[in-house]
Amino acid sequence: MNRKEDIALILLSGGKSTRMGMDKALLDIEGFSFIEKVVKVAGTAVNEILISSNNPVHDLKGALRVSDVKEGQGPLMGLYSCMKASQHSYFLILTCDSPLISEALIQFLLNAHKETYSVSMLTEGNKQYPLIAVYDRQCLATLEIYLNSGKRSVFGFLEKLKVQSIEVPPQFQAQVRNFNRPEDLKYLEKHV
Repeated sequence: MNRKEDIALILLSGGKSTRMGMDKALLDIEGFSFIEKVVKVAGTAVNEILISSNNPVHDLKGALRVSDVKEGQGPLMGLYSCMKASQHSYFLILTCDSPLISEALIQFLLNAHKETYSVSMLTEGNKQYPLIAVYDRQCLATLEIYLNSGKRSVFGFLEKLKVQSIEVPPQFQAQVRNFNRPEDLKYLEKHV
């Protein structure tokens, strides 16, 4: 799947950053905030950019910030709220705390997605990345039912769908790394 006009980016940026102790979306990498860096890299592959966040400080030119329909419900509510705000058929899901992702990895994921699956997510051995993925719009009804039942688990939701696991090639493995704690930032100091 590689039809840019059918794809919207949903950038999940609404977390509380409790473990980091500061807003992860605003941390600096190569002169850009994490959120700016991910949008810059992913923006070329999509037709619309949606930022899932209740915080106006995450507003970016050329992107639509979407607040959660119901606050404090986790990443699935951000996903749901953004899907409801868009008419696109497919959604590239990324998180602001994975700022090392490249255009090449994004294209790899989009090209590997088979339309017979509701979700295509990256995996690395036994580790799964359900928030570095492609979601089909057809997930929306199932997601709404799941959320209305009071459930919030991303993996629990995926059990309801046909999911394609795509192994991250070795050359891209460092790019799926996320940064949740201050000590994680030492990796950036050494490798970026």
